[in-house]
Amino acid sequence: MNPGITDVASIKYRNENEMLEGSDDPESFYIKEIMPVKLKMNLEYINDRSFFKDIKVILNTLKTVFT
Repeated sequence: MNPGITDVASIKYRNENEMLEGSDDPESFYIKEIMPVKLKMNLEYINDRSFFKDIKVILNTLKTVFT
């Protein structure tokens, strides 16, 4: 699967840096808490992808960026 410009995990974790800054051990927090959820979200997308879902992701990204 080729990487894209955006994805559902990027939208959900748009404040990832802030989450990591608030952690005592950012690397461990990322590996144990954030990465498994992001991987699960991306696998769900890969297994059920469609053109219309891509459009939805793009529109959600634009909404997130401009609000």
